[in-house]
Amino acid sequence: MPAIDKCEQAMIRAFAKSDWHLIDKPFTIRLTGRTRVLADLRLQRISDDEAIIVVEVKCFHDEQSRLDDFYQAVGQMMLYQSALDALDLYFPLFLAIPHKIYVTLFQMDVVKTTLKLTWWL
Repeated sequence: MPAIDKCEQAMIRAFAKSDWHLIDKPFTIRLTGRTRVLADLRLQRISDDEAIIVVEVKCFHDEQSRLDDFYQAVGQMMLYQSALDALDLYFPLFLAIPHKIYVTLFQMDVVKTTLKLTWWL
């Protein structure tokens, strides 16, 4: 079982307040045969049966390893998007992060440039 980020429950509550229902935790994405990856959440909009999203949650708790966590998150998102595409699963993919991380780490020019270079944002 994958490690659960400490802020995951808060993220789930925030999605619930925004009319999203948890379908899977974690959401298994099969790559080939027995090889699989696990995205943190799959959610469905309560008011729209067709609206389903996949969410990876990253909390970036340790200030010393935030860039390493960012590298890992980008790699995970790229792999998840490729796997979803290969399986013809066209769920929008999101990275859920705390607001503090968005206004600090995600406002760095190099991080913003990296995010522009990826297709999942």
